[in-house]
Amino acid sequence: MDPLLNLEQAGAVLGLTRKQMFELTRDRSQASRAVRLPVIRIVKRCLIRRESLELWVKQLEGGGQ
Repeated sequence: MDPLLNLEQAGAVLGLTRKQMFELTRDRSQASRAVRLPVIRIVKRCLIRRESLELWVKQLEGGGQ
């Protein structure tokens, strides 16, 4: 299984702050409406598989469709 990243770790991969990552997980975020960030919610934690994060970036580029 791929390692799970918290929002801070996933943000470091993407060059985004924790606050920016949190905004991408919110339902009313305009950015999240385009292509949903693949978040696993466990209690109050948001976790993201590394592979899912990479696929998400490819979808944003238009190459994952």
